[in-house]
Amino acid sequence: MACAQAKECLSGFCVDGYCCNEICNGFCKACSAAKSGGQNGTCAFIPGGNPDNECPPGQQCDGQGACKVGCGVAPIPPGGACPGVCTGGCVDGGKTCAIDCFGGTCQNTTVNCPAGFACKVACQGPGACSGATINCPGIYACNITCQGIGPVCNNTTFNCSSGPCTLDCLMGAEPSCFGATLNCGSDACTANCDPPCGPPAVLCNQSCQCQDNCLPP
Repeated sequence: MACAQAKECLSGFCVDGYCCNEICNGFCKACSAAKSGGQNGTCAFIPGGNPDNECPPGQQCDGQGACKVGCGVAPIPPGGACPGVCTGGCVDGGKTCAIDCFGGTCQNTTVNCPAGFACKVACQGPGACSGATINCPGIYACNITCQGIGPVCNNTTFNCSSGPCTLDCLMGAEPSCFGATLNCGSDACTANCDPPCGPPAVLCNQSCQCQDNCLPP
């Protein structure tokens, strides 16, 4: 419910023009859908941007109650022991999880990039990631590549998060990203296609910089 004063709300909290479920006075938090991308009246972290000028110049809220460097620039991940999901190992000094989806190994599955790492997902070969859902990590960079002969990433869903996200659909005998969807997060989001690959549907959502460089087949 919209409000102007706390006394209008059963909760006793009027935040960002709405009766809020809690006091919502934490750093980079908001109670309006316009700021958080959630629901009016529910306190949530701000996933990107700097709507309340809480962050220093050139930085934005990171979706976890802190500030990070501006749009398209990911912080260096901490890394650590390489998770089992990283079938291609951990590269870039152990800070990037490489997930190899070759020959249908990720077809119709859910692939979750692990927290604390940047993520590189390689879909290569017929049906490598067809029908899959690929979820990028929060804050850190995520790059997904679809390449090979046949419908490599057809009908695949790519979910970006609060880090920079890139989808590359490369040349194959058939459109490699036909029917795919790229759900952008709050950071920079880019889709690149070699014609006649794709094109995937690119949903910019709250991306601070959304680039759809794909051409129809």
